[in-house]
Amino acid sequence: MLRAEKGFIIVGQDTDASVTPEDLGMQWCVGYDKPFSWIGKRALTRSDTARRDRKQFVGLKPKDPSVVLEEGAQIVRDPQHAISQCQWSAT
Repeated sequence: MLRAEKGFIIVGQDTDASVTPEDLGMQWCVGYDKPFSWIGKRALTRSDTARRDRKQFVGLKPKDPSVVLEEGAQIVRDPQHAISQCQWSAT
């Protein structure tokens, strides 16, 4: 978790194709002021990408500092709601 909080994101593990540097608080790593166009520039200027209500990457700290959250833990509104396990296949 510290790796992700420091900004050392693993693309495909911590992010997917819908995540932008702004979503992660990592806009510092994009050269927006380049005098030429670059791969990804158009994608970052789309209206959907610029929406203010996009999902954001956040870190969590339990109220009790002695509690360690399990890796891959999820927050759910209803704790009785079943959490489905996602299975990926390389096809």
